[in-house]
Amino acid sequence: MGFIDEFRDFILDRTDTSPDWAEAIGTSLCSTAIGSDKRLVTLMGSIKLNVFYIMIGPSGIASKSVPINQFARPLLTEYNELAGYDTNMDPPQTCMFPGHFSIEGILQYLSNPDTIHNGILMRDEFTNMFADSQKQYMGGVIEFLSELYDGHLNARYTRSTKLEKPTNVYATILAATTPHIYKVMSTDFFVQGTGNRVLWVLWDKEIRRKTYKSPHDFFGIHKDEERKLWCKDMAKKLVYIKDSKVMTVHPGDEEAGRLWMEQENKWKDELTERFNDNIYDLQQLYLGKIGQSALKLAGIHVFSRMIDTLPKIPPTMTSLPLTVEDMEWGLSRANKHLEYFHELLEQWRTRPIHTEVRSLDEQVQYVKDRISDSTNGITWSALRQNVKWEKRTWFEVLSQLYDTKEIVAVVYVPKVGRPGIKFFVDKPKNSVAISWDNLILGLKLK
Repeated sequence: MGFIDEFRDFILDRTDTSPDWAEAIGTSLCSTAIGSDKRLVTLMGSIKLNVFYIMIGPSGIASKSVPINQFARPLLTEYNELAGYDTNMDPPQTCMFPGHFSIEGILQYLSNPDTIHNGILMRDEFTNMFADSQKQYMGGVIEFLSELYDGHLNARYTRSTKLEKPTNVYATILAATTPHIYKVMSTDFFVQGTGNRVLWVLWDKEIRRKTYKSPHDFFGIHKDEERKLWCKDMAKKLVYIKDSKVMTVHPGDEEAGRLWMEQENKWKDELTERFNDNIYDLQQLYLGKIGQSALKLAGIHVFSRMIDTLPKIPPTMTSLPLTVEDMEWGLSRANKHLEYFHELLEQWRTRPIHTEVRSLDEQVQYVKDRISDSTNGITWSALRQNVKWEKRTWFEVLSQLYDTKEIVAVVYVPKVGRPGIKFFVDKPKNSVAISWDNLILGLKLK
């Protein structure tokens, strides 16, 4: 069992979080220990193995913060000590970058030659990461995150020390947030590039309830001691990665490389098709980055899989083979994050938006725009959540759109819950349109 699997299983045994989020945290820790020196080599240059995760889920029931605060942070605290970092310095040497900052403050921190420049930026609430979050959300701080993730910070003038020239950095970013982020996100978040670098994880809407044979299994002091010992043992394994003399990973056989090339071509084909169909399609922007993300994940999996073997590898062996298993793991996770991105766009497009609509023509156009913007259709509840109209108003608006055949309603069956009604501009294949009489009965507009 590799580091990521072991971390995920322990977290799932102790918390109510989702498997994908537990795995993302384990992957991030592994990535942190890999650092900037160890890379995946390609024809176009070497790829650093840092990753950028954001998990979106409701407070309380998605269990986003507990795995970070009770497992990841204590584990990395042990790692700092084992790695020989001086945490008593000012600022301290630590692999955990400040979780709340201004651009000026983090620049000064990373410009200090005594601080650690290989690390993780970790926050259990993404929108609280920035000291100037009250300003326009999509300002320079988001562009700065892109630079930080790419590892090349541009020189900036600051008020205190004038010109700051940080050295190259290696940053893995791990954050969680609530669906509130949809209200402050703009299209620029994706067009500018930051949102396309993120490996998104969305709550799977499954509420996990654990059962225990005895209350002592939950409240027992021995359980907390087990957690602390586990953190120490896992920290030692991360040090195996850090101290390894391995500098590069590469596909050990042609099949591993062929798997990625075939999948990358499929992604590029879809990208091209989407771009030709609509140059403003946000999904084609994400498709342009997902291939590199898959390689990063596959490279990290190499170190995770070989975690217990690394101390035994002779120092003269500076390269590790990336196997078919590693590549399949990276590709499957990349496709999962692509699915999450599709879901994210749908949730973002149906976010509550304050609107001032007065005339019937404006109301008709508003509803038509909401339906047109939702490529996968929009539910009745999502369509009406932003406006408070009387039944008569909805009847008139939908009647006009139905009479002109500008929209169509169909029955859809969700994964969880009862069948409902979705609106589309064009009727999806293999679906049956709802007649006007049945629609108004179903919506109780008459």
